[in-house]
Order: sequence, then C-alpha cells, then structure tokens
Amino acid sequence: MVLDIKNIYSFDEVSIIHQCVFKITPAHVFFFKGKDTLIFPNYYKLKELGDSLKKEKIPKYKFVPSEFVNNAIVAVTQLIGMYMNPAFMPESLRADFIRQFEEYKEALVDYDDIEKDENIDDIKEIFKKNPIKLKKGTTLPNADDLKSIKRLMEKSCNGIKFIISEDEDFWGYKALIKKEFGIDVVEEWKCHFLCR
Repeated sequence: MVLDIKNIYSFDEVSIIHQCVFKITPAHVFFFKGKDTLIFPNYYKLKELGDSLKKEKIPKYKFVPSEFVNNAIVAVTQLIGMYMNPAFMPESLRADFIRQFEEYKEALVDYDDIEKDENIDDIKEIFKKNPIKLKKGTTLPNADDLKSIKRLMEKSCNGIKFIISEDEDFWGYKALIKKEFGIDVVEEWKCHFLCR
C-alpha cells in the first residue's frame, strides 16, 4: 500500500509510547544483558511508518485527552519485565525511566490532535449487539477506546481512516469497526506494510 495525503493515520496512545527509546546508563546495563538502549518489540516497524509519513509530509494523529501516564506505566513495566522483575528495579533506574519518558512525552510535537468524543452511547450499543470474547477476558472495548473510535468516525476524510494499535480492543473488533465506522484497524506489528 502507498501512503496517501488523503488518508488519516492515527496512533493510539500505546503505539505512541512504543516509539520511545530508553537509554540505559552504564551503571544499569548489567540488568539488561549489556544493552545500552531499550526499545519496544514493534519499535522499528512504528519508526518505519512514522519516518515515511514525515518524509511524505503526511500528518500523524493522536487522541486527546490521553491516559498517557497510566498507559506508559503499564507498557514500561512490561518492557522491563522482559529483563527483570520490575518489583526489584532499583529506584535510581525507575527515576531515570520516568525522566526519559517525561522528556519523550514533552517532545511529542509532530502529532496533530483528535479530540475524543465523550458521547459514546450510540456506538457502545453497536458493540453490545455484536460482542466478541477477547483474549483478555472482556467482550467490549473500554470507554476510552470507544471515545477515540467515535471521534475518528466523525472526522472528515477523503481517503481511508487508519488507527494503528497494539490493543485487542481495536484489532479484536477489526471487522466490526471497519463495517460500522469506516475505520481500518492496523495491528501495530503490521503497520510498516502501510508504507510499502
């Protein structure tokens, strides 16, 4: 697929968090098997898409208001958990990760905002009538995800509306979201195919 200025390329909060690179100080590299940087598993795929959008001068979108900090804590804890038990992480390392994440968050200026829509009763009913058992045990996307879907659905677009997400609330309902709301959900681990 070729990138197109007529399309909307939106990223959920976790996929934006997954583009953060953490530098490991020399004092802490032994915790991470000698690595001096830490990245999320789909980092390079997200970076390829982000770089391609930038090169083509195509806007990237994020949803606001965000639950960025809460999502970041979960994501970073999972990332660190690949190397150590986060409960035993030294406080100095935890403080360094928080500092780096805050700097990353403050530098997020290359995204345009899509304001979430609080009025989700109508689309919530569509999901209730078409429940899918998600692997995480729930049958409905959470309210915050519904707010993003609602606003993206309403946003004017002459092309295709994409949302890039690692969240099962989105890709688990991929077919329904496309049919009912005209939004193509792209799994984070497949997002680089959008620019090839």
